[in-house]
Amino acid sequence: MPPMRPCSPERPADMDEGKHPRTARDALMLEALGDIGDLLAKADALNRTLAPTVAALQHAQTAAIAAVQQHAEGQKKQLHTLAAQESTALKHSLQTAVAQAAKELERAARQAGHPPGLAPWQQPGVALAWALAIALAAGLTAAAGTYFLYGRSLDNEAALGRAVAAVWAQLDANTRNRIEQAF
Repeated sequence: MPPMRPCSPERPADMDEGKHPRTARDALMLEALGDIGDLLAKADALNRTLAPTVAALQHAQTAAIAAVQQHAEGQKKQLHTLAAQESTALKHSLQTAVAQAAKELERAARQAGHPPGLAPWQQPGVALAWALAIALAAGLTAAAGTYFLYGRSLDNEAALGRAVAAVWAQLDANTRNRIEQAF
C-alpha cells in the first residue's frame, strides 16, 4: 500500500491520485479508457489470430497468379507449335493440289491435242482450265488454312480466357495490366 499524503482542504485524505475519480466526468473518462484498452487488446488478439490466415491467402494468391502465368505461357507455346504444324501441313496440301492440277491439265492437253506451233498451255481451253484449277486450289488452300490456323486456336484461347476470368478478381492491378497488354 502506498504511503498516505497529507490532507488538503480541496482533497479528502482517502482519495489518491488516479485511483478514484473526483467527478462523474472523471469516472466516465476512466471507464471509456478501460473500454478502449479492452478493444485494443481484442484487436491485437484478432490480428495475431488472423495473421496466419492472411499470409496463407497472400501465398495462395501468388500461387494462383503464377499458375495462370504458367498456363498462359504453355498455351502460347502450344499455339505457336500448332501454327507451325498447320503451316507445314498447309504447304504440303497446296503442293499436292498444284501437282494434281498440273497432272490433270497435262492429261487434258494430251487428250485434246494441240495445233502445231502452240504449246499445250497456250491453247485457250487449256489456259482457262489451268486458271480455274489454280483458282480452285488457291481458294481451297485459303479456306483450309484459315480453319487450321485460326479455327482450332479458338478452343485454346477460350480455355485460357476462362482460367483468367476465374481468378481475375484476385489479381492485383499490375498483373491485370500485364495480362491486358499481352492479349
